[in-house]
Amino acid sequence: MSATCRDALAGWELYKASHFLLSLNELNEVLRAKGYHPVSLRTFDHYQRLRRHGIAHYVPINQLDVDVARQRAWQLSGPND
Repeated sequence: MSATCRDALAGWELYKASHFLLSLNELNEVLRAKGYHPVSLRTFDHYQRLRRHGIAHYVPINQLDVDVARQRAWQLSGPND
C-alpha cells in the first residue's frame, strides 16, 4: 500500500526530529517500525523543499506548489502592475 497523508505527516515529523539527517531508506525503516507506510522519493524530495523554504509544519505537495507560485507572482509584480 502507498503512503497516506498520515504517513507523509509522520515522515515529516521524524525527518525534522532527525535534524534532516535521515536518508530516505533510514526514514522508511523508522516509519515501518512505527506502523506507518514508507514514503516515496517524491515525498522525501518534498520534505527537502519544505526545509529550503523554512516551513516548520507539514504542507501537502500541491499546497506548497500553489503557495510558492503565489509568492513568486507577488515578487514579480511591480508597484504599477
